[in-house]
Amino acid sequence: MSFDLAVHGTPRGPGQRETELYEHPLGAHGTVMRHWVEPAERLGLPLLARLSDGELTVGHHELAAFAEELNALARDWQTSVPDDGVIPVIAGRRHYETPLLDHLLTRMNILRMALRMAEVTDGHLYLSG
Repeated sequence: MSFDLAVHGTPRGPGQRETELYEHPLGAHGTVMRHWVEPAERLGLPLLARLSDGELTVGHHELAAFAEELNALARDWQTSVPDDGVIPVIAGRRHYETPLLDHLLTRMNILRMALRMAEVTDGHLYLSG
């Protein structure tokens, strides 16, 4: 099972549904719990820590605070993720390992891009796993 992130835009008019603008996997459930949620709880990052419930909606008014939490988490990874940490990756039929810190930072950048999309569309983020 994996965690996914989505950007939802605001409805265009009364009675209309919000539009899903973007969707991408954030990471495997265990990886998100171990490297996103546990450090967030340790660092006192309340929005990211709510991922422990299996889902998180970050409203438009919370996006700036969420961006600050992402910055704090990325700083923590620089010292807490071991240099020799790797994560298995599957691309089609190919199985290999990639450096864990690189993997986490790549996913963080995807989440930051989604956050920016939510900012400019007056939307919100939804993460679920």
